[in-house]
Amino acid sequence: AVRHDGSSVLYEASNGRTYKIDVLDMIQLNLSKGTRRNVHRHQGHGKNWSMWQYEAERAEGRNYTHSKTTLVQYPKEVCIALEDRFRHVRAAATLAELEGAKAVDRQRAESAWRRKLASFNGQRLRDVFAEVPTPSPCEELCAGALASEASKDDGLREVLFEAVLRQHGWPPRCVADGIRWLRRKGLQLGAQHVRKATL
Repeated sequence: AVRHDGSSVLYEASNGRTYKIDVLDMIQLNLSKGTRRNVHRHQGHGKNWSMWQYEAERAEGRNYTHSKTTLVQYPKEVCIALEDRFRHVRAAATLAELEGAKAVDRQRAESAWRRKLASFNGQRLRDVFAEVPTPSPCEELCAGALASEASKDDGLREVLFEAVLRQHGWPPRCVADGIRWLRRKGLQLGAQHVRKATL
């Protein structure tokens, strides 16, 4: 029987013993004896084919290469399971890395907008939501420019959402109108927004 557990594949060999093979650490563990062996993956000529092997001790009298170990290939169904786990774990790691980079960029963008809008008062915020037209040329922080930018910038929408929540003098209707405006611009409300609203 072959099954997976996180980054590992577990299988019962013909000798009756169960082995756990970790595709991240590239280690095989004998669950009954506790012995460990190194595992190797060799990419074949085709992208969809690869060979998985583990290190085993050479039998006496067969040490032709002066090496104490030899590589033994796993059974076909185990190789398939190992390759599936390997690709799954690698894809998950890549996604986590990309999400981490995006999160860092998003935090930096939000911090930059917080600094720029630190002096914004309630009236200037209302002008943004009303998309008050401003004469040309328009500076970066004028109402019209910010209203336009909010459609494209996630970080700006988040900072404007925080600014709305800070307007304690606004009636509930104005706060709701501001949030609806942000949603029309692309703000995706989630659990983090609920937490901000309750703080």
